[in-house]
Amino acid sequence: MRTAMWLAGAVCCGLALVLAVTGGFGVPGGPIATQFSRIGFDALPFLTVFKQGQIAVALFLGGVVTMATATSTAWRETGGY
Repeated sequence: MRTAMWLAGAVCCGLALVLAVTGGFGVPGGPIATQFSRIGFDALPFLTVFKQGQIAVALFLGGVVTMATATSTAWRETGGY
């Protein structure tokens, strides 16, 4: 059971990273590289979190909580080591 929880948490975190990198965050209007004339070289004030980014954050947090839950009692089973 614990192994399945670890794997599920790892898959959630991995999928979250893929979703975040492939379109979770960006600038409205297209890729940042094509928006230099409109926003200049500093696009940070225009950075937005798209729906895909919100899903990525939720998946990442869910994966971390799942993996933390899976190891929460490991110290009892190993005698404190």
